[in-house]
Order: sequence, then structure tokens, then C-alpha cells
Amino acid sequence: MTSPEKIDLPEVLAITQFSRPTLFRYLAAGKFPRAIEGGRGRGRHAYWLRANVEAWMDGRRKAPGWGYAGVPGRPRADLATPDGRRRFST
Repeated sequence: MTSPEKIDLPEVLAITQFSRPTLFRYLAAGKFPRAIEGGRGRGRHAYWLRANVEAWMDGRRKAPGWGYAGVPGRPRADLATPDGRRRFST
């Protein structure tokens, strides 16, 4: 039996198309699979299991609002007022 494929932060960012701060906001809110830490001391390294990240992405794609304006779950900035209410372009 083979071990699950491990991916590091740059690959997670490429798969999700998140910026680093956005990914860490999702992690802090508990809305993204937790990283698995490996190594000790200065050799510590965080990685994710590819299957967990891909399953999370599949769930996001099925969620309402996915991909609106190309950003998962976020309305387009040009259609929102500063207080967050939606406005419609003419």
C-alpha cells in the first residue's frame, strides 16, 4: 500500500488559487484542512494530504456562490457598496 501524497504550501496555494494570507485566514477559522507537521527544530515542515485538499475543493465547488467573479464565495467588488450591501450595475 502506498502512502498518501503530501503537498507543501506552494502547491496548496496553486491548487486553491488563494493568497497566503487568505489560506491562513481559512486555517485560523477552521474552514480548511489542517496541515500536518513533520520534522523537528529548524527542519520542521508543514504539509497537507493532496486527497484532503482536493476533497475540500470539490466541496467548495458544489457550494452555492462558488466562482462568482472568479473568487470562491466572494461577490465582485464592483457590485458591492462600502458597507457590504450589493448594488447592481446598469
